[in-house]
Amino acid sequence: MTSNQRQNLEDPLKINGDEAAIEVLQSGLQTTVQDLGRPGFQTIGVTGGGAMDRRALRLANMMVENTPDAGVLEWPVRGPKLYFRDRRVLAVTGAIATGVPFGRPFVVEAGAVVDLSHVPVGCRGILAVSGGIDVPVVMASRSTHLGAKFGGWYGRALRKNDVIPAGPSEVTGVQTGWMVSPALSQLMNGEVPTVRILRGPEGSAFALSMWNELLEAPFKVRSQSDRMGIWLQGPKLTPKAPMEMVSQPMTAGTIQVPPDGRPIVLMADRQSLGGYPRMATVIAVDLPVLTQVPPGGKVRFVETTLAEAEAWRIGEAKNFGMFASAVKERFVRKDSHVD
Repeated sequence: MTSNQRQNLEDPLKINGDEAAIEVLQSGLQTTVQDLGRPGFQTIGVTGGGAMDRRALRLANMMVENTPDAGVLEWPVRGPKLYFRDRRVLAVTGAIATGVPFGRPFVVEAGAVVDLSHVPVGCRGILAVSGGIDVPVVMASRSTHLGAKFGGWYGRALRKNDVIPAGPSEVTGVQTGWMVSPALSQLMNGEVPTVRILRGPEGSAFALSMWNELLEAPFKVRSQSDRMGIWLQGPKLTPKAPMEMVSQPMTAGTIQVPPDGRPIVLMADRQSLGGYPRMATVIAVDLPVLTQVPPGGKVRFVETTLAEAEAWRIGEAKNFGMFASAVKERFVRKDSHVD
């Protein structure tokens, strides 16, 4: 057994020099390995986690013919600079990186450097690599849980000089001349987006005047926003009377109102329980829109119904199905014929 093989037995993330891998030249701002998350563990205090922009993740994986749960890289505001040891098909979604194709797959050769550090549009970018980011599965997911320090790449954000593994892939190329439609990617160009909400379990604890404040005024995304929650600044929201609550289950999109009256939209790495009133909930199909508003950007809320939210969810699922069917014949694969 070689020394490299012994190292790999001791450390399952250890990469040999000749293995398919991606070298981190610059880490970006909190770049992490993510996937669709680890549902089913909230009863023991582990929330779903996964990518903040699940729509962008699904689209990116489709564009490199990965499985839906393949690992990707996700970053806020500033992405990494990466060196590729072998030929790969890549796709960038979520946020635009200057000089890198957006919303369509492209090929990089061995020795290529991809710089995702300048993001002029959007906030959170996704990079999918054919074969996926091949880190170990922990609790049915490759996603990084930063708070608990497990999953992904040693439970942490990437650092300079990390060498992360890429999985095997039959895809070696892709037909050119096509890209995902802006309607499906929901790319924003600086405008104030509208996000649809449902009334929360404690919504009736707030007076009509407070609801009008929530729905009429734009809210600014505060700089302390992170994977746990989007912190908002705007009109102060207060319930009709002081509330003392037993901690209740929380879900992605829950809008909590703490005593200071500044709402927080809970996101991927939220706590599993919380004791602040749940005034409203962002509908699932609009969570990706909210994740792409950068710090200092603004968002507006509009109330909708559960029936309408479900109709939009079904419509999005149909659009994903049509997109998957449209792209499946556009890949170049390894010749499976054996002489």
